[in-house]
Amino acid sequence: MEDQLVENMEIDEDTCNYSSEEEDEVNELIREIFGDEESLEEEHEEEYEDGNEMWNETRENYEDEYSLLRERRFVVGEGALVSLIKRTTCEQCGEPIDPSTVVEVEKIPEGVNYKFLCCNGHPGKWISTAFYGGRSFISILLQLMVLLTGASWEKFALGAKFINLVVGSSRQFYKMQLQYRTAIEEKFQKHISEVYKKLGGLPLSVAVDVRFDSPGFCASRSTAVFMDSNTKAIIHMEVGDSREVDRHSSNMERLLIDRGLQHLLTASPLVIREIISDASRNIISLMKSEPYKHLQHSLDIWHKAKKLTTSLSDIAKKPGCRGLLQWIRPIVNHFWWCCSTCKGSVERLLKRWMGILYHINNKHVWAGGRMLKSYGYDAYHIRNMLAVMDHNNHLGRMPLVGQDGEVYAKGQVSRRTKQWVAYEEKAPKDFKYIPG
Repeated sequence: MEDQLVENMEIDEDTCNYSSEEEDEVNELIREIFGDEESLEEEHEEEYEDGNEMWNETRENYEDEYSLLRERRFVVGEGALVSLIKRTTCEQCGEPIDPSTVVEVEKIPEGVNYKFLCCNGHPGKWISTAFYGGRSFISILLQLMVLLTGASWEKFALGAKFINLVVGSSRQFYKMQLQYRTAIEEKFQKHISEVYKKLGGLPLSVAVDVRFDSPGFCASRSTAVFMDSNTKAIIHMEVGDSREVDRHSSNMERLLIDRGLQHLLTASPLVIREIISDASRNIISLMKSEPYKHLQHSLDIWHKAKKLTTSLSDIAKKPGCRGLLQWIRPIVNHFWWCCSTCKGSVERLLKRWMGILYHINNKHVWAGGRMLKSYGYDAYHIRNMLAVMDHNNHLGRMPLVGQDGEVYAKGQVSRRTKQWVAYEEKAPKDFKYIPG
């Protein structure tokens, strides 16, 4: 909380020395988050008319905004606040505050407002939060905190209730969320434009996948993600609602991929050479139609490997087949190697794949074969945009290295194969793209 009573508090200037580049970055973020609302949908203009001018009062003084963003904040109990107020002095005459006159007045979202009198009768007040555009700045920060972490306001508010922490209403959060969406969309478009600049003119092999907000046929929303298979950078995203396809969620996959490909082929500077997807009938049918016939369509090895793992795991559960468990990973690895090295030849793929029967029987040389060496919507939309930026900004993370110079590894047990798998642990995310 911003303690406005303690006027003599000294701030360490060393912690507030920021480069002009950092300051410009923060100011840009402020302009994007607290900017104009002209781009909001017309259907929301009347409902949120009271907040249309909330950011215009102090837009010219970015130093104040910068200071507010950088300030430290603490959770303070009500008793400690009242005790502090009762021990303060009057700003006008310097006399002590009359403890019996300290009362809480009108309610403030995520804050508290006290009024009091000094021993000479001079009135005074203390508010626990700064205000920005007529709104509690702490309230704004908490709302942004929930959005930036991908959390749910309902769960956050429930947790706050457990510890008697005063927070705003969910209605206010969703009201403000539409204003934040405008700024996030602008930031997202700038981010994607930078990705286009790096990849423009290069023939790209694009992997596409569709994720739903819930399993089965009851999904309401879905996201199609388009990723460059070489750099692993996400180049486009489409978000859809089941109402666009008359609640038939199974049709959303085709709709979103069609819409995304139309954008990439006609509205972006990218050169698309190949599309990689799972073996969905909807996608296969779409890629055989105009205007996508000229694109090479390849099936994703990962999805097939996952299907193979599932099938083998189901067989291993049957009586007498328990011994298959230890072979699942080697078989899947062999399948992955066959797909990766066949160079598009179906005949070569089948020959190498059928060799697994010989390898399992410890026969590594057979007639006709070769001996080979071993080889090594609003809220929903916002969170997806933030997730894309988070992914692209952390692509270059280095492995986490210990004091002995060794790379950290972490293990994970597969629930299907019951075997441990080692993964290279990456350095923690730095979130440098979010000033603060």
